Amino acid sequence: MIIKELKIKNFGKLKDKTITFDNGCNVIFGNNESGKTTIITFIRFMIYGGQGRINPVKDYFPLDLSEPSGEMVISHNDTQYLIVRNGAKKKGSYAVITNLDTGDVITGEKAENMISEIVNIGEDMFSSTIYVKDISESTFLAKSEILKRLENLSSSGDELVNFEEIISLLNEEKLSLTSAKRKDAIIPRLMRDLENVENEISSLKDKIHSKSALETDLKKAIAEEQELTAYVGDKDDEADNMLYKLNQSIVDLNTKISDTERIIPQEFLAYNETDGEVVEKCEKLLGSKLDYIIYCMLTVCTVASFVSGIIPYIILVASLVFGFGSFLYFNNAKKKLNGVLSRYNAKNGDDLKDKFKFFKEKNSQLLSFKNRRDELNSEISQLNTLKENKKNILADNMRRTVDAVTRKNRIEAELETITRYEKLLTEKELTYKEIKEGLEKNSEYVKIIDDTKELITNAYEKLKKDFSPVVSEMAGKIFSFVTENSDEKIVVSSELALSLRRNEGFFSPTNLSRSTLDLLYFSFRMAVIETVIDKSGVVIFDEAFIRYDKERLSRIMSYLGLTSHQIIFTTFSEYELKFLEDKCDYNLIKL
Repeated sequence: MIIKELKIKNFGKLKDKTITFDNGCNVIFGNNESGKTTIITFIRFMIYGGQGRINPVKDYFPLDLSEPSGEMVISHNDTQYLIVRNGAKKKGSYAVITNLDTGDVITGEKAENMISEIVNIGEDMFSSTIYVKDISESTFLAKSEILKRLENLSSSGDELVNFEEIISLLNEEKLSLTSAKRKDAIIPRLMRDLENVENEISSLKDKIHSKSALETDLKKAIAEEQELTAYVGDKDDEADNMLYKLNQSIVDLNTKISDTERIIPQEFLAYNETDGEVVEKCEKLLGSKLDYIIYCMLTVCTVASFVSGIIPYIILVASLVFGFGSFLYFNNAKKKLNGVLSRYNAKNGDDLKDKFKFFKEKNSQLLSFKNRRDELNSEISQLNTLKENKKNILADNMRRTVDAVTRKNRIEAELETITRYEKLLTEKELTYKEIKEGLEKNSEYVKIIDDTKELITNAYEKLKKDFSPVVSEMAGKIFSFVTENSDEKIVVSSELALSLRRNEGFFSPTNLSRSTLDLLYFSFRMAVIETVIDKSGVVIFDEAFIRYDKERLSRIMSYLGLTSHQIIFTTFSEYELKFLEDKCDYNLIKL
């Protein structure tokens, strides 16, 4: 990055000041408190926005308490950009950067990111490398930053991305994947999820396992339901139909019995067999004409008595007695006959016999009807019993039918549930597969993290080892130039520990003179800038050479005249300008 122009609108005590820089050496010359350091701080403000951890910008806010503002034109990769800031960078207040070749304008966070990419160093690194106030002190500050930059180069190819941060991020990422102590750790959660899904799948398979038996039970339940339903439908009205027919038969019999009973007189309903015998005997007696015989006997006896004397009287008396007795017997038989005939309303014995015969037949028929009625009543009773039994059977069948239907419905519901289980099982198996794949993927990711950490660490260690000879060689060349002594070599360890090798051995910085130490760190500082940062970018020296003697200052100015960097240094010393005039052309900016 090369700084082309500054337009300071309002910064510290400077207002509406324009400063133009050359690509080579630029000297900001002025007395103390003339604004030299203010200009350098303005450059920092334009780059970083005045909100960094190291923030001297706040000491240079305008005296009227207004917001600092200004513009800076820079060149990067043969393209010029205009950076504009109005106020210190904060949330919602960003730089505006314009591509002066294309006119493209970038604002907001994208503008800040673009400035960071162009400058290519953080604010801490800026302070300890390309911005120099005291070479030796700032180099000590730069040591850790340089190591970080090497770490970053070894791991990401970008010096601004910190090695330790990457390792920390990788460790954090690994913990977020593997740590059982973290609730949101992915792999333990996936393992728990996998175990839960395995248990669910096992449970679902156990439930689905009964499907075949349930389907068999369902077929049996359906067959039983159909059989019982058909039986109930066929048998339900059979008993009632039979009872109806029997009751109708009884009604018919009762009608016949009533009709028959109306035909038979009441007295014949109590018919006595003895009465028939009496009538028969009486008729026989009456039919023998006993009265005529007795009369004849009496006549004979009377005649004989007159002819025979006493004996005839005896015979007569006997005949009279016998005849009177016969008469009484006959008369009694006649009374019985008349009584019986009168009771049955018969004209004579034959009439009585005919009636007896007719009514006997009717009575026999009546008894037959009654017997049949009794039989039917018995059948009805049996049928009612049978009906009750069938009713109980039907009730039992109905209950069994209900049970069969209930069982069928239950089995169907269970099968429907199993169907849902099967669908759920498919989903769970898919989930299991996804979790398994996720677990394998994250486990592979953990392996990648471990491999990456190992690779980065090895690369960093190798880069430090490789960097040491490179920076040692570069620093040695610069040191030889500024000291005009090729016998002394700078040695830089992998941990950036500096030492000076002379013929008599190695010397640490603590054993060197201040002048040698200043040149040692200047050489190292410039070697680091050449090697790690930018071979042609801006380097700022803010009154960095005020303690240098004539000899050292001459050598330094000679080197700065030959370097490809854009040099900006501030000074109040005309002595420094005199040495610089003899070494190179420069752009003088007087305040």
